[in-house]
Amino acid sequence: MKILSLCLLARVFVEVGELREENRQLRERVSELEDEVLEARRAAKRQAAPFRRKEKIPKENQKKAGRKAGHEPAFREPPQQIDRTIEIGLDSYCPDCGATLEDERSHEHYVVDILPILPVTTKYITKSASCPCCNQRWNSSHPSLPSFATGSAGVMIGPGAVALATQMRAEFGAPFRKISSFLSTALNLPVSASGVLGLLKRAAKSLETSCDSIVDELRTSSKVCVDETSWRLCNEGAWAWVFASNKETHYVIDKSRGHQVVKEFLGSDFDGFLQSDCFGAYLPLRYKKSKCLGHLIKSLVRH
Repeated sequence: MKILSLCLLARVFVEVGELREENRQLRERVSELEDEVLEARRAAKRQAAPFRRKEKIPKENQKKAGRKAGHEPAFREPPQQIDRTIEIGLDSYCPDCGATLEDERSHEHYVVDILPILPVTTKYITKSASCPCCNQRWNSSHPSLPSFATGSAGVMIGPGAVALATQMRAEFGAPFRKISSFLSTALNLPVSASGVLGLLKRAAKSLETSCDSIVDELRTSSKVCVDETSWRLCNEGAWAWVFASNKETHYVIDKSRGHQVVKEFLGSDFDGFLQSDCFGAYLPLRYKKSKCLGHLIKSLVRH
């Protein structure tokens, strides 16, 4: 009887040990899952950055700064055009002991700099006249004149500054206030942040004709590649769609990630091939389709 009790007690101890070990493993797994959930929540609240690194690269695998050892020397070539020359003389006596200096030599140095930029103001004097037959009033115009406004609205920003502000916003992603600060401090052209927004709207309106022609070309192309990525629109989640052919590229920002975005852009009578990844939103579209070979290979390797 005692032997049986000891066997049962030993078995109980073994099962308790196994349960404790299983409990420890489950706790570690729960902790890992909690960390993954927290990381997923943080990533969802971050600004859209599809190309950011999700994991840190080990220090030993990080690329060293600079070019590889033994590379060809690289330096700035002397300028071909010299705008002004300043010759700096040297005293004939040593500053320390007062002895006469000998073996005088000349050395050339080049400094390439930007002169202070001052805005150029052009005064346009236009003419207007009325037609006695149709009662319409006609104005003389100029390509660099944005509008025919006069009075308090008669002082306008020219196309060069508009192009620079558009590039800073579209290519460099600069905020309106930073564009305003740059124009004011670097170019001596005071423009408020709301004024920068007005300049960008002006640029967008002037590009409407070109944009429409790009859309028409894409709708008649033999092949259009499409893809989408996360975007931020007025602090809300959205999607940036890209439609590209061999010559044209067009972007669409929409809150939807559904197939209707593609259908509204290309139209129901699109006759070319639609090339995309294996995302399910493209399945309902009744177009001729081709899939990205890289995505197909990844799907095969994954499965």
